[in-house]
Formats: sequence, C-alpha cells, structure tokens
Amino acid sequence: MRRDREEREERPDADLRERLHAMEAKVRKLREIRNQHSDRARRSRDQRNAVQAQYKEHRETVDLLIAEVKAIRAEVNLHRERRNAIQDQLKQFIAQIKGRRGDKDAKRSATAGTINSRRRWSASRRPSKRPVWA
Repeated sequence: MRRDREEREERPDADLRERLHAMEAKVRKLREIRNQHSDRARRSRDQRNAVQAQYKEHRETVDLLIAEVKAIRAEVNLHRERRNAIQDQLKQFIAQIKGRRGDKDAKRSATAGTINSRRRWSASRRPSKRPVWA
C-alpha cells in the first residue's frame, strides 16, 4: 500500500511533468511556426520592395520619355504654325497678284497710262510677221 501511495504521489508529478513537456513542445512548435511566418513576411516584404523599386525606375524612365515626346510635339507644332503662317502669306500674295491681273489695262498713274497707251498704239502699227500671200 505504501507503494501505491508513493506511486500516486509520484505519479501526479509525472503527469504534471508530462503535461509541462507537452506544453513546452507545443510552445516551441508555435514559436517555430511564428518564426516561419515572420520569415515569409520578410521575404514577401523584400520582394514587394524590389518590385516597387523597379516600378519607380520604370516610371522615371517613362516620365523622361514622355517629356521628350512632349518637347518634340511642341517643336512640331511650332514648325507647323510657322509653315501655316508662310502659307497664309503666300496665299495673300498670290491673291494680290491675281487681283492686279484685271487692272493691267487700267491706269495706275498718269505717266504709266500714257506709256501703256503708246505701247498699244505702236504694237498695232507694227507690220505683222505673216507673209503677204497667206
């Protein structure tokens, strides 16, 4: 009986020790799992940061290219405006010349009118270059 008592008394300590060891093992396992999650989180964070850094570099490159394209477009527009201005001037100049065509016979000034009338009179008095027999 004494042995039974001693075993009973030792046994509760053994049960407690077993439970304690089981709990410690469980805590170690949970700690390992937590550390694994932390490691995964760090790796994910590092990957995210790397992707964001690449995005930033690409975005800067794209922004530079967009700025270049905008500068080229501005230059193209400037040349287009100059071309249009020159074309408008040419159109106006041609319109002025066409407008003067009808004014050839009209007098521009008194001396110009007499010179033009003398030319017409002398041209009408010139003999024609046609042969007489024709």
